[in-house]
Amino acid sequence: MTNKYHLDYFEKAVLSNQYKILQLLAPIFNKTGGIYEANKYKNYIEILDSNLVELFPEIFEGNFELPHDIQRDVLAITELYELMETSYSY
Repeated sequence: MTNKYHLDYFEKAVLSNQYKILQLLAPIFNKTGGIYEANKYKNYIEILDSNLVELFPEIFEGNFELPHDIQRDVLAITELYELMETSYSY
């Protein structure tokens, strides 16, 4: 397995945080396979946080795409979080 992925610290941190969000949301949106998906995201987080670069292709070559309704929900939650942060600063 060749590794063509090179992520800097910021890219790994952002991707890890996104997988943490998905790990929390998976059981909510997918009642039947949510636990399996949450565990998969947990593995991805461990791969990124431990900098196991040889396993990066496992993350990126899975050809996995979230359904559009879940993508919209994730975006709405992140926008809400941003609004909350802004309001707290005022």
